[in-house]
Amino acid sequence: MIRTLIVDDDYLVRMFLLAVTDWEKEGFMIVDDVQDGEQALEKVESLEPELIITDISMPVMDGISLIKEIRRREIQCKIIVLSCHDDFDYVKEALKQGADDYILKNAFNKKNIEDILGTLRKKVDEGRAEAKEKKKLLHLADLGSNELKKKFLHNVINNKYDYNQLKQKCMNNDIDLSLLKTAVLEIKILKTYEPNNKNDQQKQIIIFNDLIGMSQNIIDKSYKYEIIATKDYNYTIIVDATSISSNTILNEIASKFHEFIEEKYELSSVIGVSDICIGKESLKNAYNHAQRTLERSFYNKDKILYYEIINIVHKEKNFNRFYDDIKKLLITVDIEKIIQHSKEQIKYFEREYINSAVVIEWIKEMDNILHIDREHEIYEHITSIEQVKDMIDNFRKHIHYYPNIPTKITNITVAKAIEYMNNNYDKTISLTSVAEQLNVNSTYLSRIFKHETKMNFTDYLSSIRIDNAKCLLSSTNKKIKDIAKLCGFYDYRYFCKIFKKSVGHSPLCYRKYIE
Repeated sequence: MIRTLIVDDDYLVRMFLLAVTDWEKEGFMIVDDVQDGEQALEKVESLEPELIITDISMPVMDGISLIKEIRRREIQCKIIVLSCHDDFDYVKEALKQGADDYILKNAFNKKNIEDILGTLRKKVDEGRAEAKEKKKLLHLADLGSNELKKKFLHNVINNKYDYNQLKQKCMNNDIDLSLLKTAVLEIKILKTYEPNNKNDQQKQIIIFNDLIGMSQNIIDKSYKYEIIATKDYNYTIIVDATSISSNTILNEIASKFHEFIEEKYELSSVIGVSDICIGKESLKNAYNHAQRTLERSFYNKDKILYYEIINIVHKEKNFNRFYDDIKKLLITVDIEKIIQHSKEQIKYFEREYINSAVVIEWIKEMDNILHIDREHEIYEHITSIEQVKDMIDNFRKHIHYYPNIPTKITNITVAKAIEYMNNNYDKTISLTSVAEQLNVNSTYLSRIFKHETKMNFTDYLSSIRIDNAKCLLSSTNKKIKDIAKLCGFYDYRYFCKIFKKSVGHSPLCYRKYIE
């Protein structure tokens, strides 16, 4: 629909225009009707009409003055003027000032108006398509420019240029910075993970463009700067600090960006602010300062952090001994001790300021050991040690493999049998095959298994398989037949029968229920 505003001081003319045709059928929507040019200008600001139909002779502000003001403000809309035979000179002036067409009032009829509207509709549609294409081209140009600047920054950090090359690359990439006195602000927006969010990429582009636009109000015009989108929801602001006398100015800039992101998008952010660095490697040093400062946000609840010398441990520690301990505890199904051990490990991370990437790899491995299925993107959205603590606290909730059994298994043979079942439930296994794996008599295994778990071997194996099926039904879109096979049920009807007996619903009903 083309938004349309009617402007005429004659009430009867306005009413006639509203009634003369079916505007919606013609593809137009009347957003308002007003009686003079001054009122029209107020409405133009709020309603953003694409078509204005205006009289020429009106009190307060006439049609000619209205057209002049609209064109002066560079408001993009089509304008039709209404005229009488005796004011044709005014019509010529209106067309000269930027009107697109005119209608003689004494020739008002449904056909004339619909013919003009049809012509205008084509022009508006063409204008929309042209504007859309222009916006697309500008967007591609911005993306291309950002990619070049991102590559430039990457090469600076990795010592690919000497100072003379650096200056030349700045000129090539339209970067107007002296690079002898530099500060960097690294912004990271803390985004909650939203599965299957198709608009996420578009949102990041909008935020990037808004940050560029808002920066003109936040950063003093006398300071030169560049904003680069470096990765998902991460933005690097390089400030030429030649005329900046103290870090206070950087702190004020960081605070304003933080407030803007919070108010505009209702998203939290953390900002790492570098020191002001001097010399030919000032950009590289300032960038590294900002990155190291931002890294501290993983352990620090402050939203704006300032550079200080602190030892962030980047080297990946060998956690194999810790993982071996967890596997031993898993064999005895001592979940509480697993959680306790994990929390002690977290304290070590906090005490030593272990790099967040190392911590995230650690929690991934823990999930792998404990057979906890999480979507890969969840790990990418871990931004604080508190989130890792929550994941540890939820180990009990996520571990589906130990139903209706005591918290501890004291018999090592039974514990090993359970471990084997957990690792091979998708295969064809039986009491006899497991007993053979453990080099024990099947009758003996059956007896001690029932004594320890209060369940017979077959029921326990079924419960493991059903719990895994429940997990796959709730977390994937796999076909139910495929899920049955993945969980060791090669007879689909038998799977459905056992599932309903165990859960109380068919697999299909269960999936619909949890959705």
